[in-house]
Amino acid sequence: MAQINIKNLNKKKPVTAARLARLVRFVYKRIPAIRHYEVCVILVSDRDIRELNRKYLHRDRATDVLCFSYCDDILKADIYVSTDTARSNARIFNTTFTEELYLYVIHGLLHMAGYRDDTALVRKKMNTLQITLLKQFTGIKA
Repeated sequence: MAQINIKNLNKKKPVTAARLARLVRFVYKRIPAIRHYEVCVILVSDRDIRELNRKYLHRDRATDVLCFSYCDDILKADIYVSTDTARSNARIFNTTFTEELYLYVIHGLLHMAGYRDDTALVRKKMNTLQITLLKQFTGIKA
């Protein structure tokens, strides 16, 4: 069973919900252990994600993505993504808004699936996987 909800609470940048839902399905088809999940991707502003970061992680700063996972009989998560950060980082890293947005969603999905990035070694593996998934989904060449 797969349930995907997309909510755009930051209307500054239009986003195609159907395309994000396809991205979620694409990623989880490539992670064999994940078959039953409910995910809600919530697009927010830097101000909103900063407040979430402050409230739940006690970090008083904006960030690109926050993932809150919980399990009962299926894997569930709310993934908050800052579209403001995606827009500004696209300029910094010479990518597109869409590539940054997809990268943050993939990052949150990998966290939901149990991937970690709290040490340099696992962070490198996770970064490599998320870039690979992004390139496969978008058709971007290396």
